[in-house]
Parts: sequence; C-alpha cells; structure tokens
Amino acid sequence: MGASAGALDALRRFFRAASSAPDNVAYVILVHLAPDFESHLPALLAHDTPLPVSAVEDGIAPRAGHVYVIPPAATVVIEQVSSG
Repeated sequence: MGASAGALDALRRFFRAASSAPDNVAYVILVHLAPDFESHLPALLAHDTPLPVSAVEDGIAPRAGHVYVIPPAATVVIEQVSSG
C-alpha cells in the first residue's frame, strides 16, 4: 500500500476495519517521507491492528499476518525465490 505522509488517519482507519480480515496476507506500507525523517509509523499503526507491525529490515522475508513499514530513505525489493 502506498500513501503520502499525511495518510496516517486513512491507514489507521484501514487497519481498524481490516482487523477482522483473514490473517493470510502480509501488508507492506510505503509512505513518502523526507529521507532524514524519523518515522514512528510502526508504533502508531500497532495501536490499530492486532497484527504485528514492524519496520522492514534487511534480509527479512514477509510473513502472512504481519504489517511491514518501509523506513525513510530505504530501497526495498521483495522477490519470490523458488525452492528446489
């Protein structure tokens, strides 16, 4: 999901409404912020969903039932790696 920096209210309403949705989805939130801005979005959204909310970190694999927030000044690549 992409949003502007002013979309906190919309994101909070979305996660409150989605709290009863199945937990077989991983949510990745991209918010346009200044590169030197310290984002508190994971902590803010954690109040509006029972799902775990965290900032994306290098090397993690998104898991269903989680919310991931892209930190400012980060480039994130999510790719499927087939096993076998």
